[in-house]
Formats: sequence, structure tokens, C-alpha cells
Amino acid sequence: MSRDNPKDATRAPALELRQISKSFSGVLALTKVDFELLEGEIHGLVGENGAGKSTLIKVIAGAHPADSGQILAKGHEAKIHSPADARHYGISVVHQHANLVPQLSIAENIYLGQEPAKGKSGFVDWKPMHDRARELCKQVGLDCDVTQPVFSLSFVEQQLVAIARALLSRNMHVLVLDEPTASMDIAGKDRLLDVLRSLKGQGISIIYVSHRLDEVCEITDRVTILRDGSRVDTVQTSEVDANEIVRMMLGKSLEQQFPERDGKAGDIILSVKELTRRPSFSNVSFDVRKGEILGIFGVVGSGKSELLHAIYGADAYESGQVIFDGAPTIANTPRKAISNGLFLVPEDRHQQGLVLDLSIKENLLLANLDRCTTSWSFIKNGQERNDAQSLVEDLRIKCKNAVEKVVFLSGGNQQKVVLGKGLYTQASLYMFDEPTRGVDVGAKAEIYRLMRNLAKQGVGVIVASSESAEIMGICDRIAVMRQGKLVQIIQREQATEELILSAALAGKAS
Repeated sequence: MSRDNPKDATRAPALELRQISKSFSGVLALTKVDFELLEGEIHGLVGENGAGKSTLIKVIAGAHPADSGQILAKGHEAKIHSPADARHYGISVVHQHANLVPQLSIAENIYLGQEPAKGKSGFVDWKPMHDRARELCKQVGLDCDVTQPVFSLSFVEQQLVAIARALLSRNMHVLVLDEPTASMDIAGKDRLLDVLRSLKGQGISIIYVSHRLDEVCEITDRVTILRDGSRVDTVQTSEVDANEIVRMMLGKSLEQQFPERDGKAGDIILSVKELTRRPSFSNVSFDVRKGEILGIFGVVGSGKSELLHAIYGADAYESGQVIFDGAPTIANTPRKAISNGLFLVPEDRHQQGLVLDLSIKENLLLANLDRCTTSWSFIKNGQERNDAQSLVEDLRIKCKNAVEKVVFLSGGNQQKVVLGKGLYTQASLYMFDEPTRGVDVGAKAEIYRLMRNLAKQGVGVIVASSESAEIMGICDRIAVMRQGKLVQIIQREQATEELILSAALAGKAS
């Protein structure tokens, strides 16, 4: 039975989008989408990468004016053709990457481009600027000296500064948050959600865009599901769960994301012995077997990413030993690690995994150009094209062609390019660091299948993640890290979410 547009009749709409359509080069990105945000409501917006979420946000923000349809703000038609128009109607957007200037102070970032001046002198009037900045920081639960530089803040505090900046305009009543917790740990996420509840209590209406469906179910009043540029449904969050939202997004359940484990582990492919790089991690020891997926679970600051970087040769370690395929190895550069048969899929695909201005083809082949070059170092153009096209097809990368720049792909497809680059090295051990961060549930399922297929082929796999459901769904064993120590290794059959979270948050190193 359809639950189309269920809502609280006592609250008026803060924002309405009626029959919004938008196309790019003749390709429809949005098709007659209806969306309604009530006053004092937190409204979730979900869908696969490419479903139209980003385009809809950009229409609301004035970055992409709609081709057709109507926008109403507080019941009155709003002509939004630019970000300045959106701000005029009280609409602010906070993107996943807050776009702050690290060297400037909190107050300067909040007021950037809108600094109050002393009379006609043109000089900044610092006192009212600092006073108002303190007021806004208090509103978002940020207790900091507003004169301190932004680079000294944690990631969650920087997000709160971005929200405070969005609240600067006193007529702001609609706040759009795009993947606000994508790089946060559990404590950071909980802190941000508490802030959003407080803002809701102050009458601010919030559009919450996230791939983390547990958060969507926790924080929102209603949720709208998009698929292929169209609205599937709008439902009361209290009447659905994450599984039902996934079914509306994809037509299949959440449990079907994770492929079946076969548990056929072989000989040890990697031994890490007493590895230390203070203060990031110390005395870490574990083994990985061929055909096994070992999970490394930990929150931000646990040292799991730094550990993988050290094994990969991206960072030096002080002491300890890495034994790969039976032989001690010193991989002091990623190039050496790749030649030894190791590959790391890094956490930050933009900074460490891709060259955004290069094509899909160039990125895919970048880590192992020897495979498609002659002994004279000339590229074999035919093989280069065929190899890249084969990877695009195998990984189901959605693109116009392999020469399209990778910067124009969705987050999930960019991540597939990083995975494809790793596959082209034909490694014996793959290490995945937060492999599905910022990736929709459909692309997640494809990435999990890829990992399991690698394990079935006898490849060793390490998955480092701060998502307990992901670790429990894909891994054969789970190593839990806390504050640089490996505190426990648990067989998947004995693992529970409570057990691994307890070890990660309060466990003691043995």
C-alpha cells in the first residue's frame, strides 16, 4: 500500500519542489520530482549513486537551475537561479567536504566573504564578528575559542563550524546536509546528530542526505527515496526499517549485500610481527591466510589506517617485521610493495587513490604500466584500450567511455576505478581501507562480491573499517584495534556487534 506523502498536517511546508526536471546534454538527471520539507522536520534523502540526490541538492542550492518545475519557500514561489538566490530564501547547504580555510580562525571561516566593516573605512569590525561567531558556535554545541585556527579542530568540530557558517544568515530556515558523517567515528556521529536534534527543536528544517541508512532511520522524521532520477516514495521513517528502504532503492534486501562465505583458508600469506610506529600503533602482530578476509575494526584514532600504510611502505615503521609469502620483506615504498604483490586501496580515494584530471583508462593502468608497455617503454595502445575496457566492463563502471575523466564519475564509480587499478596489478594480497565510505548500498554489494571473489581465488584480503555491520558481513576473522593496540582477534562465528564495539571502545591490549 502506498504511503505517498505522509505528513503532519499541523506543520506547514518550509520548502516544496514540484515536478522538478533537470537534464545534462540531453540525459535526464531528474524527472518530475516532487519533494516536501516541513517546518521543524529532519527529512532523509536516499538513493544509489546516480539516483539524482546530488542534482536535486544543487537545484535547491541554486548551483543547477531546474529546467522545469516549481520551487516554493514557505508557501511562496522561489526563483532560485544561483546560490545567492538560495541564501535569499533562507536555504543553506553544507557539503561533505566543509571547504573551510584551515589557516583562518573559526570566526573568519564563519564570516568568510561577509565580514562586517567599521563604517566606511573598509576595516573588519572584529568585536561584533567574534560576538556573533560565539553565539553561532554555542547554537551548534561548539565550545571553542573563535579566534583559534580551524586546522586545530577535529573533523566533527570542523563540520560544526561549517554548520555555524550556514546559520549566519538570520533568515536561514532550511539546512541541507550532504553526507555529514561520512568520515566520522561513532562518537563524532552521535555528537553531530545531537546538534541536529537541537537545531530541529529551534524550528530549523533539515534535509539529511546519507548512505548510512542506520543514521537515516535514527535521525529523520520522513525519508524520500530516489531511483534513476525519479521519486520512488516518501515514507514515515517510524514505519520502515533499513531493509525496506534498501528494497525501495534497489529491489533487494540489505542482507543480500554480503556474499556467502566459504571459509576455505590456505597457507599464511602475510605475517606481521610486533610492528611499531609510535604514537600511531605499537607491537601489532597478526597473520593473514590465502583465501581469507581478515577484518581490522576500529574507530578513528585506533591506528588501523596507519598500520596498513606501514605494511604498504607508504610510512616507515620503527620496529617489528613484515613477512610476505614466507620471506621477510622491507617495502619502504608503495612501488616496492606493488612489485612484491601487495596493493592498498586507500581510505581517501581523491587524495591517495586517483589522479582526478586523468581519464578512467589512465587511472586504471597507472599502478602497473609495465603490463601494457614494450621493452622500450612505449605504450601498446591496442592492449591499453582493451585492458581498460575489460576492467570497466568487469567492474560495471558507469561511464560514457574509458577516456572520460574520472573526476566526472559518481563516488561509487570512482571507488571502482581504484579497485580496478588494484586488480590490474594482479596482487597476492589486497588491503582495503574503508572501502565503501561514501558509496551507496548497490555499489557496496558489488565491492563485497569483488572481495569474496578474490578470496575464492586464493588471494589474501584485509579489510579495515569502522562500520561494524560491514566487518561482520564480509570478514572471516576480525582483529579489533584500540588506541594503537590490537586488543582482540575474533572468529566471525563468535563475533557480535556488541563484542567488537566493546573491544574497540573499552578493550585492553592483551
